[in-house]
Amino acid sequence: MTTPPDTASPPLLAHGQTWEEMTVGSVFRTAARTITETDLITFVTWGGFTEPLFLDASHAAGGGYTGRLVPGALVYCLGEGLVLQTNVLHGTGLAFMSMDLTIKRPAYVGDTLHVVVEVTGARAASSGNRGVVTARNSVRNQRGEDVLIYTPVRLIRGRDYQEPGLTVRLDKLNNLANSGIMRRSGAIGWVTRLLASLGSPPPPPRRRFAARTQVAVGPAARCPRPASVRPAARRTTAGLRR
Repeated sequence: MTTPPDTASPPLLAHGQTWEEMTVGSVFRTAARTITETDLITFVTWGGFTEPLFLDASHAAGGGYTGRLVPGALVYCLGEGLVLQTNVLHGTGLAFMSMDLTIKRPAYVGDTLHVVVEVTGARAASSGNRGVVTARNSVRNQRGEDVLIYTPVRLIRGRDYQEPGLTVRLDKLNNLANSGIMRRSGAIGWVTRLLASLGSPPPPPRRRFAARTQVAVGPAARCPRPASVRPAARRTTAGLRR
């Protein structure tokens, strides 16, 4: 008998490593990426790197550079992106805490970069099922030369990590919304189950309003003239008739 697949909450295709799995001395290599002229112009325009070294080829050549020079910040961003594309931190990374960065040689448009990652430290964090992992990431060109080296310190989830302070998990709500409960019981039943999962809401605050006098609007609400005005008007009219 074949068990049908769980389509409500299938497992992730790729899951990152916990800090316990990032053992000291482990090494891996990322995929490679070639730097293009579009990469350079997009980055310097977006980031505001409007320096002649990156925009004026003749100016860069006057400084001894032999090609279209690429900012070190772009090299770092490409290298970090290559690391993340391996999914080693997918779903397990919590924070980027600090790093040291050293630029070894210039990078140019047309260079092809990859990253070699070596774990140099891994320890439990001071609280929670988390760990602090340090690595040495070497960004290298197509000739295997180190272009940039940075040493990130990251906060990584552990095997038994529990998300703090969440009354209702998003995946639980997604499973409820994607299941057949909504189709079978209608919107009212689904909303009832959703509210039940959220718990009883706090009572609304009590408000006090000052009493207001209601005034009728219409012909019947016209205020008569004061009595002291009407006799005076009659005496004036009587005087005119005489």
